[in-house]
Amino acid sequence: MAEDLKPVLLPELAYIAELDGRPVGFSFAVPDINHALKKCKGSLLPFGWWQFLRFNLRKIPTYRLVALGVRREFHHLGLGTLFYQKYLDVSLELGYKAAELSWVLETNDLMNRAIKMMGATAYKTYRLYEKSI
Repeated sequence: MAEDLKPVLLPELAYIAELDGRPVGFSFAVPDINHALKKCKGSLLPFGWWQFLRFNLRKIPTYRLVALGVRREFHHLGLGTLFYQKYLDVSLELGYKAAELSWVLETNDLMNRAIKMMGATAYKTYRLYEKSI
């Protein structure tokens, strides 16, 4: 997955938290390339790919937090909140105007509580349903 994201991943938006040299959490975000895709007018062929490649990722006004994970035994340290704070600080420096924290399940109380405390607004709800077959 990392290899696929390399063309759109900015080093300023990728973090690893370590404790005594051991990784205990990670997080990464990518610029919302949907802004670049709009320039292609819905099609990469025949010449939309050229418009997409010319688009400067650093000029995209929003980003998407793709993944954030902390080892279970370190949840009590508040590392998720530290990651969020880092994104807030860095995104302002980089000129981002908004962020999307996508794919957070409604049952993920730790993340949802921190997101609400930052003043974010939920506009979608993701649920998992299960059925025996």
